[in-house]
Amino acid sequence: LPHVLAGARLVVGGGATAAAEAAVLGTPAVVVHSARVGYMDEREQRFGLRYRRTRQDEALRLCLDLLSDPAQTAATWARRRQRMLDASVDVTDWLARTVEDVVGKRRAH
Repeated sequence: LPHVLAGARLVVGGGATAAAEAAVLGTPAVVVHSARVGYMDEREQRFGLRYRRTRQDEALRLCLDLLSDPAQTAATWARRRQRMLDASVDVTDWLARTVEDVVGKRRAH
C-alpha cells in the first residue's frame, strides 16, 4: 500500500491510518470524519500535511482545489514533508548510533 499512497495525487478517506501514511510520504490527504486524532492533528496543524473535514461537500471542494494544480500541490507537499522530516528523529540512525555506543563501551572494558 505505501507505494500506491506515494504515487497518488491525493488520498481521501474516513480513517486516520492511510492519511497518516500519506502524510509521511508527502501525499495530500483529506479525511472526512468528525473524530480528532492527536498525532494527525499535529501533522495538520504543525506541518499542513493533512486536512480533516466533517462534511462531504467541504471535503469534495477541497479535493477539487488540491487537484486543480497537481504540480503546485506536489511541490507544496514535498516542502511540507521535508519540514516534517527535518523536525523528526530518524529512528534507524538513532538506534544504530546507540548500538554502536554500547558495543564500543563493552569493547573498551
